Amino acid sequence: MELVPVIDLMGGQVIRGVAGQRQNYRRNDSQLTHSADPQETALALVQAFQPGWIYVADLDAIQGGPVQVDTLRLLQLTGVKLAVDAGVSNATDALKLMELGIGKVIVGLETLPNLDVLGEILEACGPEKVSFSLDLRDGNPLGPAGAGQQGLQLVADAVQMKLSHLIVLELSNIGLGRGVSTGALCHSIKVRWPELVVWTGGGVRSLPDLHRLLLLRVDGVMVASALHDGGITPADWQAFEALDVDSTLLAMDA
Repeated sequence: MELVPVIDLMGGQVIRGVAGQRQNYRRNDSQLTHSADPQETALALVQAFQPGWIYVADLDAIQGGPVQVDTLRLLQLTGVKLAVDAGVSNATDALKLMELGIGKVIVGLETLPNLDVLGEILEACGPEKVSFSLDLRDGNPLGPAGAGQQGLQLVADAVQMKLSHLIVLELSNIGLGRGVSTGALCHSIKVRWPELVVWTGGGVRSLPDLHRLLLLRVDGVMVASALHDGGITPADWQAFEALDVDSTLLAMDA
């Protein structure tokens, strides 16, 4: 399972997400760095946890503003692949992000006008370059495309469009230390579509949360507050990486 640090950007600074209520977001404070500068924060995360990916939410773009292109280019200098949510709502916007060299373009359900647009983006960019974010609040899908829909059905429709990478994101848990509520849904998805790569986020607190998600066969866990506040330390992550994953999963199956 991958650890995927999260960087939320607003006004060129790293901010601290709280339950998806963007009017309450504040400048990020971290035990890893004294700065809220995006590049310095990314470098601190890379030094501490050596991730393969960093998830970047461009909240300015998600709320209808311009993409923070200069900041994204600086983040690319860290050498870590970026998965970027910049409020993409059509194939043209997705292709513009790809032109920046972004590793994965995130298509968030919250800003998606309808699910057909996801299919257009997957066709234009290629499934390997796109991640569909199943954005939830209290377990309910968000946005025009999610209204009145069930999460599993949305995933089934996306898989039919050849989706290969999924994010399950519970906004109501972000930054509150409530724990992860998406595990059961993620496990149901992995049982039905084992080839689908699934990341999840929202509420991760400490190592026990990572252990539970590993047992549920989640492929990646997105974390922000717990990394900055010391709930998950570099030593914790090293210990987690050293686990005998095959033995752990066999113990669960037994």
